[in-house]
Amino acid sequence: MENKVLISYPMPAIVWAYSYTHTITGRYEKDPARVHFARLPEWLKVEYTQTNAPKQNGAYTIIHGPKKAGKYSFYTGLRETGWQNWQYGNDYEFRQGKKVNSLCLFRWMDGDRRLMVYYFTGWYFQDRAKLEKIIRGIISNIQKNETAG
Repeated sequence: MENKVLISYPMPAIVWAYSYTHTITGRYEKDPARVHFARLPEWLKVEYTQTNAPKQNGAYTIIHGPKKAGKYSFYTGLRETGWQNWQYGNDYEFRQGKKVNSLCLFRWMDGDRRLMVYYFTGWYFQDRAKLEKIIRGIISNIQKNETAG
């Protein structure tokens, strides 16, 4: 399922929103969508953090996709947002030799049976206080639009 995301803060031109459904495998399988977005894999799995680096950044669980050539196709720590059932992380890729971070918001729904991922391509702030303030505004805006519409 794809959703339009209405946000008042200056945002990137494209915000991808994809839904996943929890399956018996323990994974979240990507639901069919009209437009494919390759940065988000066909499935995601949540696990407790095994290494110290994510824990030092406040992430006690991680979410990842399948491995390709020995590396996860998608991997990020899950940090709390202050909103129930919402967490955030980031994804990175290299564009023309430069590392580019993208914000990822994760929304757990229907008793964790569904997961909505909002992917803000090339949009991220290293200043955590500023980032978390903006994240709270984004979440508030998404929830307001849902109740209004």
